[in-house]
Amino acid sequence: MKIVYEDKDVLAVIKPVGMPIQDDLSGDTSLLGSLSEKYKELGLVHRLDRQVGGLVVFAKHKAATAYMNKQIATRKVEKYYYALVEGKVDHKQDILEHRLIKNAKLKKAVLDDSGKLAKLAYEVIAEFEDTTLLRVKLFTGRFHQIRAQLSSVGNPIVNDKKYGGKIVRGKRGIGLYSCAFNFKTSKGEVRNIAINVPDIWPFA
Repeated sequence: MKIVYEDKDVLAVIKPVGMPIQDDLSGDTSLLGSLSEKYKELGLVHRLDRQVGGLVVFAKHKAATAYMNKQIATRKVEKYYYALVEGKVDHKQDILEHRLIKNAKLKKAVLDDSGKLAKLAYEVIAEFEDTTLLRVKLFTGRFHQIRAQLSSVGNPIVNDKKYGGKIVRGKRGIGLYSCAFNFKTSKGEVRNIAINVPDIWPFA
């Protein structure tokens, strides 16, 4: 866990793959738990799945939590991810729109016309023999949105079995990594927090 940005209101750290954001039934050390001794009032601004690593932003006190949550609710925050997907994509850049519902029994997002709008944009960063690296921008924040949407167009994320990806034996985590978070401070200043493509499997 590495701190990449901090001011009086906001803390941004890199979450390791496999670490839960919050304490759960596994009893494993969580990101929030590991920070709570030094930071007493941390508020969750957004979440990552356990098998996803990368940038996570926390608010450092209650007023900051309310302020950041308002920005997210009004879609003033921009969030970006690196996604390593199977195969070649149809376009160098594109916008995907679907309607998704959360299937609680399967613990996954499912395409359904009655669901909520899910929208993202992607651009190709690099192409390899049988995979493609994308940079994804989220316009909405639906459950498992990136995983479900990319799978639906025939490009599941590497090692993401839940959404049709091929399993790489002996490897944990999936080819999805939080890489940028853009927001405004309480003084109205724009902050762009970004990290490079990680030097870990499957991106390395």
